[in-house]
Amino acid sequence: MRFEITADVIEEAGHSSAMLGISFNKDQDINNMPKVALRLAPHDGGHNKFLEQIIIWMVVRAPRYWWQEADTFRLSSKSSQSTMHTILKNTLVPANFECNDVQWVNVEYLNSLIEQQELVILKRKLPEGFMQKRMWMMSYKTLRNLILQRRSHRLPHWKKFISDILSQVKNPELLPELSEKIGPSLATNQAKKRQGAVQNTDNQHTQEAISACKWKCERCGATFDEYVNGCPKCEVGADTASVR
Repeated sequence: MRFEITADVIEEAGHSSAMLGISFNKDQDINNMPKVALRLAPHDGGHNKFLEQIIIWMVVRAPRYWWQEADTFRLSSKSSQSTMHTILKNTLVPANFECNDVQWVNVEYLNSLIEQQELVILKRKLPEGFMQKRMWMMSYKTLRNLILQRRSHRLPHWKKFISDILSQVKNPELLPELSEKIGPSLATNQAKKRQGAVQNTDNQHTQEAISACKWKCERCGATFDEYVNGCPKCEVGADTASVR
């Protein structure tokens, strides 16, 4: 499947200040904080809040339908090529659309709307594949959440976006990897849970089998729901009773 997206990190700031903040919290030498940060980074719930202090700015060019997905991450700031201010200024060409995948007749129709300055109709008819460039600013904390939520997304754009950003940030070790991994301890716990579930099922089946059995007097054939000390019907000893 062909798709198009580019992402370029143009600035990053805050790492040294974030390390200083951790040193205040731990009352330790700031030079030791990168190791502490590496240990805290994967732990949410406030332990990795220092990631909020590391900021990146990136220029992203992507189709409009991808930006709809990206707008989910609200703890960030975007400045875009506003269609309200720019769409009527230039004639459209196939390069304005993802992978040039647009019929020329549609481009001509859109350009006729530009000539007529029909802004509302043009915005209404603009295809989802229209490419739009935005400046996107976010913290490492937001980027961490984005990676965890989007690295397995059905849109292939997300994997390329994450891969491109991880290859450009200054401290990728503080962020999740593109590939989702299950650690040995987690895999072991899952295996134990499955094994325990099987054992519980076996035990349940055994109890059900036992409860379904009846005690039977071998002499007169009388049956009882539970064991009795001797058969009250023929008055034989308990040793003559057996499970059927």
